[in-house]
Amino acid sequence: MAVVFAGTTLKRRRVGMVADFCPICRRARECDLLRVGVAAHLYWISFGEGRLAGYEARCPECRVRWPIEHDMDPDRWCEQDGARARRSREGRERVQRFEAGRLTAEEREAMLEEPFLVLEPMVKEQGKYRQLNRTGTVAGLVTLGIGAVFLWGLKGGWGDRAPEPLAAALGIVWLAALFVTAWVVFGPLRWYRKEVVEPALVRALRPLEPTREELEALLRGFRLRGKLVAKLVTPARLHALLEAA
Repeated sequence: MAVVFAGTTLKRRRVGMVADFCPICRRARECDLLRVGVAAHLYWISFGEGRLAGYEARCPECRVRWPIEHDMDPDRWCEQDGARARRSREGRERVQRFEAGRLTAEEREAMLEEPFLVLEPMVKEQGKYRQLNRTGTVAGLVTLGIGAVFLWGLKGGWGDRAPEPLAAALGIVWLAALFVTAWVVFGPLRWYRKEVVEPALVRALRPLEPTREELEALLRGFRLRGKLVAKLVTPARLHALLEAA
């Protein structure tokens, strides 16, 4: 019985630049404007840009993405530019109040939560493709193939000609393939945490100097709300990264 892997995947393409306020750097940036399309795939091979799903801005410094409203209709450009300008002004004013020591407790809590909420869609997308990505599928099929040959040989498939060194070698290769498959499936999310999530959180939280107790309460709350990003980092590690920054 053949297994067919088909479904949809997100495809992004840079279509221009857009000025927006980066919620991680907390500065106005000239960001990449990305078109996001939903395309059908067969064994993770897709063609074309797919159906338009929306637009995102991507900061050139931290490389974090967030959804933005964008319309190709020129009649709405002024309205959209005005909304982004207001968001940038509000962000700058909040940063200025923080630097002047005039943040309210609610504003500080919102600034602590913001980077986690911005990263959550990116982490969820990464987690979705981690579970069964193209490379993981290939590694899994290779592992199953080697294991099938190995088991067939153990059951007498080779007959009296079954060379013991060959059977032992296949067994070793099979075990190695199992480890490789586990790494391919679960490794990318760990890499993503180290290379994307943690640097972004450190960049956004460092100026606020949160205590370990604040981080513990924050992550506990996010875990109760089912946020995947809170499952990638621990309060101890995040606090250590902030201390070392």
